[in-house]
Amino acid sequence: MDRLAEQIKESKSKISKMEFEIAVEHAVLLRLIAMQNGDKSEDSDKSRPIIADSIVPQIQSVLKAKSKPMKNNQILESLDQQGFKFEGKTEPKRLIQSALIRRGDLFERIGRGLYQIRYQEQLIDTREL
Repeated sequence: MDRLAEQIKESKSKISKMEFEIAVEHAVLLRLIAMQNGDKSEDSDKSRPIIADSIVPQIQSVLKAKSKPMKNNQILESLDQQGFKFEGKTEPKRLIQSALIRRGDLFERIGRGLYQIRYQEQLIDTREL
């Protein structure tokens, strides 16, 4: 049974790494397409990869599950209830706030301390390129 659990853990780790690599390649593709189309603005790189083990996908899942805007404290409470383990010296509330601000491509501030998911454009179908 321990062997099976270890194999599952390894498979999940490999999938996480592959998803990250795909996200990086997708971001590169979008940047190249923007460059080809003459878009030189800094906003052309809206598709930064999401690191699977970071707090960003956790915040996304909380906001998607609630399907309504939430405050920083509410997000923290939900993450605590889910058993998310915060690592590092930065206090959790500050870590969440930083992620919400830093990832303006994913999260939208709609009021004082109130955030929701920013709905992204559909992914480009690479078969048409």
